[in-house]
Amino acid sequence: MPDPTSPARRWGRFTAWAGLFGLCSVAFVVWMAVTLGGTTVTTAVDDIGEAVAAGIAAVSCGFAAIRTQGKLRRAWTLLAASSASWFLGQAFWSVYEVGLGRTVPSPSVADIGFLVAIPLALAGILSFATSARGTSIGLRLWLDRAIVLMSLLFLAWELGLGDILTVPGAPLSARLVGAAYPVGDILIATVLLLAIRRATDEQKGRLLLLLGGLAANALADSAFAYLSLTGTTKVVLDAGWVVGYLMIALAALWPSGVRDTTSEEQPIDIWQLVLPWLPILAGGLTAIVLAVHRQSMDAFATSLAGLVIGLLMASQVIAHRESLRLLIQSRLSAETLNAVIEHAPLGVVRIATDMTIIDANPSFYSIVGSVPGTLIGGTVARFLPEGEIRPAVERLNALLDEATESADMETEGTRADGTTIWLHWTATAVWNKSGEVDYFLVMFEDVSERRSTEDALKAAYAELEDLVGRRTAELRSANEKLNAAVITDPLTGLYNRRHLSDFIERELSRTRRAGHKIVFALIDLDHFKRVNDTFGHEAGDAVLCALSTFLRNHIRQEDLAFRYGGEEFLLVMPSAGLDGVAKRIEQIRELVTLVKVVHGTDPIWPLTLSIGVAIYPDHGDTADAVIGNADEALYRAKQAGRNQVVYHEAEVLVPVEGLKTPRF
Repeated sequence: MPDPTSPARRWGRFTAWAGLFGLCSVAFVVWMAVTLGGTTVTTAVDDIGEAVAAGIAAVSCGFAAIRTQGKLRRAWTLLAASSASWFLGQAFWSVYEVGLGRTVPSPSVADIGFLVAIPLALAGILSFATSARGTSIGLRLWLDRAIVLMSLLFLAWELGLGDILTVPGAPLSARLVGAAYPVGDILIATVLLLAIRRATDEQKGRLLLLLGGLAANALADSAFAYLSLTGTTKVVLDAGWVVGYLMIALAALWPSGVRDTTSEEQPIDIWQLVLPWLPILAGGLTAIVLAVHRQSMDAFATSLAGLVIGLLMASQVIAHRESLRLLIQSRLSAETLNAVIEHAPLGVVRIATDMTIIDANPSFYSIVGSVPGTLIGGTVARFLPEGEIRPAVERLNALLDEATESADMETEGTRADGTTIWLHWTATAVWNKSGEVDYFLVMFEDVSERRSTEDALKAAYAELEDLVGRRTAELRSANEKLNAAVITDPLTGLYNRRHLSDFIERELSRTRRAGHKIVFALIDLDHFKRVNDTFGHEAGDAVLCALSTFLRNHIRQEDLAFRYGGEEFLLVMPSAGLDGVAKRIEQIRELVTLVKVVHGTDPIWPLTLSIGVAIYPDHGDTADAVIGNADEALYRAKQAGRNQVVYHEAEVLVPVEGLKTPRF
C-alpha cells in the first residue's frame, strides 16, 4: 500500500488542490465578468464567494499550524487568524448587503475585520524562519527594507493612493480607512519581498504563493477603496480577494517539512536577488511614463523619489565598503593560508590527474631530501619504489569517483640519497566548476620512526609470546607432575587411596546408570614381612615396585590399580561379564610367581598373592561396603593357606586345572 506521507503522494494532493482552486478562480472571474443571473445574484455570489475563499484560507492555514512546529506553527497560526478576521468582516458585509439588501456604510464594522487582518498577516510573514543566505545584513538590511517600502509607496501613490486621500467631498474617516488598505498591503509586500529574498529552497514555493495571494488582495483592496470613494463599482475586480485567499490556502498546502530549514550553505539565487528591486524598477518606469505624458509629480511623490535615490546611494556606499572589506579579508585569508601551507610540518603536494607534481611545500622537500623546485613537473614515481607506484596511483584514481572523499595509505618512499623511508598519505580531490577533478591535494608525513618502533614492538611481542608459551608449557608440565604426585603413590607409581576416594563415587554412579558391575580385587603380598626381615626394607621396596609394574602390565586399559596400604593393592575392574574377570584375576595370581626379584646378588623367592574379591552392586551398595567384603574374602584366603583367590560369600573353592573357580 502506498505511503500517504511519501513526497509523491503529497505532491499529488497539492496538485489536485491547485487544480480545483484554479477552476474555482476562473469560474468566479467569468461569473463576475458576465454578471450571470443578474446584478442581485452576482452580488450575492460575489460577497459569499469572497467569504468562502477567506474561510478556506483560514481552515487551510489552521491545519498547517497543527501539523508544523516552532516558528512555522506560529506563522501559520497568525495567517489563519488574519484570514479568519477578514472572513468575519466579509460575513458582516454579506449579511448587511445580501441579507438586509442595504448599502454598507463606509467606514463600517466590516472594516474592523478587514483592517485587523493586515497586521496579523504582517506578523505571520515575519514569523517565517529566515536566514541570511548571502544577502545583506545589519544596516544594509534596513536600508533595503526602506528602499523597497518607499518604492512601493511611490508606486501606490502614483497609481491611485493619492487620489484616495484627495477625493473631493469624501469624509476624512472614509478616506483614511480607504488609504489604510493599500498602505497595509504595501507593508506586507515589503516584508514578503525581502522574506523571499532570504528564503531557503524549502520556503521559496510557499512564499511565492503568499506573495501572489497578497498581491491579488492588495489589488482588490486598492481598487475597492478608490471605487468606493468615487461612487463607482466594478465587481470583476473583487475576484482579487477570491484568487488571493485561495492562493494563501494553497501556500498552506505546500509539501514541506514540519519544521523549517533555517539555514543553507547555498548562495542566493539570481531571481531572489532581483525580485525586491522590481518595485524600484516599476517606480522608475512610472516616473518615465509621467514625464513622457508631461504629467508632473506632486510634492509627496517627488519627496518619495528623492528619498529612494538617497537611500540607494547610501546602500551602494555601504555595499562598496562591505565588498572592499571582504576583498581585503579574502586576500588576508589567502596569504594566511599560503603561510600555513608554507610552514606546515607536513608535506603538502598538489598532484595532477596524470600523476605529475604541480607544487610542493618546503616540508615535503625536506622529507624526501630534495632541493626545493626540483620535483615540479616530475611524477610521483620519483620518490616511490617500483612496487609501491601502482597501489599509490590506484588509490589516487579512486578519488575520481565522487563517492570517495579521501584516501589514506602508507607506502615506502625513496629519499634523494637512496635511503628508504615510510610515508603516510592523506589525499583528497579538488574539483573545478566543470565537475572534473582539477588536481589531488596530498599531505605526506614521515612515519619511519613510528614504523621502526612498531617493528621493534612486534619483535618484542613475538619474543614475549614465545617466552610465555614456553613458561606456560613448563607450568602445565609442573601442574601435571604436581597432580600426579597428589594422586599417585611415590614408591610404586600406582594411584593412592586419595584418588580412589575422588574417583570411586563417580564410577559407581556411572555403573548404576549403565546397569553394569564392578569387581574389586584386594591383593596382599604373601609373607612380605619375611622379605623385610630377611633382606631389609630396600629389598621390600624393590618387591613392591616389581609387583606394581607387573600389575600395570597385566590389567586392561579400563582397569585401575591402587596401592591400598603397605603390601596391599586394590584392583578396580569395571565389567559386564564376570567370567572373563575371574580368569584374569586367576592369571594374575599364577603369573606373578614368574616375576624375578634380585636384591644385590641374592635372589628373592617367588612372589605369591592372596586375593579377596567382591562385586558391586551384588556385595554392597557403597564402595566402602564392597571393599570391606573384599577384605573379608582376603582374610579367608590368608586363613586358608594364602596364594589363592577367594570371593565374598563363596562356600566352596574347587580347583579346576589350577584355577580356583568361585561360586556366586
